[in-house]
Amino acid sequence: MDNLAKHINQAHQDVQQVHTSAKKITSLVGQVERVRLQVGLS
Repeated sequence: MDNLAKHINQAHQDVQQVHTSAKKITSLVGQVERVRLQVGLS
């Protein structure tokens, strides 16, 4: 049972890291889009 708990905890941590990365990527894409609009690119 301890082994299963460790795997579940590791999966949880992995999902948290993916979520954090996704938020960072979304933020960066938003910044790029704002710059593109300011420069006049589409």
